[in-house]
Amino acid sequence: PGPPPSPPLRKQATDRSQPEAMSAQELAGLKDPLFNLLLKDRANLSKATSLAGITQQLQPAQQNVFVVDERIADPAPRLGNSPASRRAVLTFEGQTQGEELRENVALSVFFNAEAFPSITEIEAMAWDDGAGKFNYYKLDRSSGEAQPSWKFRGDSRDADLLSTTARANTCMACHINGGMVMKEFKAPWINWHSSDFDAAYLRGSSRNAWPVAKAANSPLRDLRGAQELEFAVESANARLNQRLIAALARANPGTGANGGRTVTDVKRLLKPLFVSTEFNLMSSFANSPNHPFGPAGAGSGFSSLDIPLSFFLNDTLLARDLNVAAFELFDIGRMSDREYQTLLRRGSTSLNGQFPGDSQFAWLTPEASAIDNTYIRQLIEQEILPRSFVAAVMAVDLENPVFSSDRERLWSAANILPTQFKTGPNGDLTAQTIANLKRLSPTSTSPEGQFLAALQSRDPVQFLQARVDRYVQQEKRRLGDAKVRPEELARLYRKLLERRQQVAANPVQTHLIESPLLFPKASVAALPVQVAEPAPVSRPTLRRGDRGDSVVALQKLLLQAGVLSGPADGDFGPGTERAVVALQRSRGLAADGVAGPATWAALMAPKQRPLLRLGDRGDGVVELQQLLQKLGLLQGLADGDFGPITQRAVIAAQRRFGLEADGVVGPATWAKLVA
Repeated sequence: PGPPPSPPLRKQATDRSQPEAMSAQELAGLKDPLFNLLLKDRANLSKATSLAGITQQLQPAQQNVFVVDERIADPAPRLGNSPASRRAVLTFEGQTQGEELRENVALSVFFNAEAFPSITEIEAMAWDDGAGKFNYYKLDRSSGEAQPSWKFRGDSRDADLLSTTARANTCMACHINGGMVMKEFKAPWINWHSSDFDAAYLRGSSRNAWPVAKAANSPLRDLRGAQELEFAVESANARLNQRLIAALARANPGTGANGGRTVTDVKRLLKPLFVSTEFNLMSSFANSPNHPFGPAGAGSGFSSLDIPLSFFLNDTLLARDLNVAAFELFDIGRMSDREYQTLLRRGSTSLNGQFPGDSQFAWLTPEASAIDNTYIRQLIEQEILPRSFVAAVMAVDLENPVFSSDRERLWSAANILPTQFKTGPNGDLTAQTIANLKRLSPTSTSPEGQFLAALQSRDPVQFLQARVDRYVQQEKRRLGDAKVRPEELARLYRKLLERRQQVAANPVQTHLIESPLLFPKASVAALPVQVAEPAPVSRPTLRRGDRGDSVVALQKLLLQAGVLSGPADGDFGPGTERAVVALQRSRGLAADGVAGPATWAALMAPKQRPLLRLGDRGDGVVELQQLLQKLGLLQGLADGDFGPITQRAVIAAQRRFGLEADGVVGPATWAKLVA
């Protein structure tokens, strides 16, 4: 006999409510591939009460299995007296009965070292292209049910508008904007099996493979790295964003496709620009020796750690969409293992009872979310938001790229943003906002005053770049001064801990902390809020034969500029003179080998590298090719010709670094290449 007949698909509003019958009208509103292939017909529904039954009904050309867990680095098959467990995300490729599966169906299941899945509880989301929404479903056993059954758990429409109370015990408690959630979005994809961390025990061919990985027909035979899921998540969420944008920014009647649009729900449209509606997690690429789980924590330390650029700035938005550069922060934010150990101890940092304890990869930080950044990019590309307006917003509270109370204050105010605005040739968002701000007569240091100054500047993008440059120089001074550096590192670590605390304190975003092992426990009590500015550094004119601290400072800058090899030993010898000449020639200065005011200024100024793409030629392409060669991604001569081979190497580098793989070398790609 076949499986017992399942009840027809029912709806369940929350985890704690009882399932209810769905009306014919409600069922008619479900048109996603999962519903059409599995849940619409009661006979198919009865066959889809197990993972094997689901995949048999979907008949995918390919199944992809991605695995995530805060204990991902621990290969032990048992945790205490029970099999160790993990969570898997399943996606599918191919078409079945005319239904496209790619980026349209995703499942979430739990498995353990012995069984996949380990419990009959499957969460699912599926894209309904006609309605422009994700539908959510769950297979589980509710109170009073003899066997598991499928329930419709709601959809993504107006998810961004839901209150904290309305989200409680629903799918939207975690799917804040209604889209796919992948907190650890970019390389090194902390807590995921990925190209940056191989959870070998999940592969059946591994020496220490879990029994479930060795089993015949194990879903883990379709194991993939998180780097592949990243692109699917970004694409799916961009599609969701686009439907919201289309609904909120409607074309003006009779103007045609390029005649502009009118936005009437301004607060809703602009919220992701001002408010962190979600967050992602980023870290350094250094495996922390203080991680309590498995071989990732068995090391003796790392040679250096680079603080992620997204800790300092919203680097994705600034570099990719505004062409604002902050390359030097990569070098500035580098510290030794000894310095990091000091921070862990000063912050009383522990994880799973280990002190000092740390996450799998060091310096785990919340960052601006991909779904927010992609949304803003779409608004810019569709000419709904001027780049200048976005730059002006980003210039406010620049040093807090995520969870900025100042930017949220601008959005929350009733009298700053207009009630509606037009886009296109007659766009009036900026003019209306300036007029509203002027009526407030804000002080120059207030968020309103900063916003007004940026909007009224000759070029808000350059205004933002100048702000970034000043921030870079501030960190350069503080971290370059031997006396101030330890306290500045401690101040930055305090900011890191406070951002983690902001996630936990946020009534909506705290639901994304699914395990107490996500963030280490810590205290900011012994960490400074502010530091004293270092004493001004002397910049005397220096030449061959000079010695001392000023020569050391000069040599450090020459090393950063890539024109000096060897130590900063304080001796202005022939090697230092040659480096000064090389720097002067590269910056169009008189090449006399004497470090005077113009040479000092050139060394202190951020280096601007060109935007490069297929077909470009010149010295910038030569430098690019040399950097790609160092990474082992490009063979042959650095000939200065950006051809298809160079483009493929750039795309490979971007994928390695977790950037958008578009083959165009902008600030974000340059920053990773020169780090």
